[in-house]
Amino acid sequence: MLWLGRVHVYEFFNTFFILPLGRSYNPVNSAVYAVMLLVGVFLLSRVLSLLKVEVDGKFTISMLPFILLGSCLRVFQDAGIFNSIFLISPLIYLLVFAYTFVCLLLSLLLAKKTGTDYRFLLFFFGAVPATYFAFQLVLQIVNFDSIVLTFSLGAAACLIAFLACLGIQKLVKFEEFTLDVGVVFAQMLDVSSTYVGVTFYGYGEQHFLVRLLTDAFGSSLIFYLLDFLGIMLILLVLERMLRKERQLLGLFRLTLIVLGLAPALRDIFRVALLT
Repeated sequence: MLWLGRVHVYEFFNTFFILPLGRSYNPVNSAVYAVMLLVGVFLLSRVLSLLKVEVDGKFTISMLPFILLGSCLRVFQDAGIFNSIFLISPLIYLLVFAYTFVCLLLSLLLAKKTGTDYRFLLFFFGAVPATYFAFQLVLQIVNFDSIVLTFSLGAAACLIAFLACLGIQKLVKFEEFTLDVGVVFAQMLDVSSTYVGVTFYGYGEQHFLVRLLTDAFGSSLIFYLLDFLGIMLILLVLERMLRKERQLLGLFRLTLIVLGLAPALRDIFRVALLT
């Protein structure tokens, strides 16, 4: 009986976690990853508070090179240039986080010795490898049309979303309007890159919910509206629940930016390279 139980457990993990790794998301692994992410955000918020690191706009900017780095590494994996289980989702998030955290500790140490803003040092530690890998990818681009199309759609979506945010701002006061708009922009770029890849270049969508809703509405265009409404609802709920938890609220904003911008950049490069 014990052996049979172990077999069932293995089959469960193999079906819902191991086989879909880097290929697709299902309701089971999506729920587990979401819980792990929430717990991780709460724990990291406490750690950053102990380190006296404030998650504000400047800190968010210092994170951008690391987001680009992660996206570039994933594209190299997609192209077959690299071959590592740690370069596929969700493990690549852990890998990039580990590198980022080490760079943060090093930046804090150097900042004390040199008097330099640790956020500048952190940005530098991310920008050096990110620039190198991004440049290598740019040299291999064969499909510039997809880039123009994605950013054109993304710019249009961001403009409409920005105007909508201005209207919502008059009704519901955002605590950090600029950062909230940044979250929305990241999500709109993600939707645009997905739409271009799936609609014009035959790529498939990994997440089961996106596939389900696309089939239901007949077009992935619906995700511009659904994504905007969803992210606005999340931001409003977070700002009401975490009004006194500025550190945690800032970290949730940063997390939402990562979850939008990282896959967006990956998809843009991937389609541009036709991998």
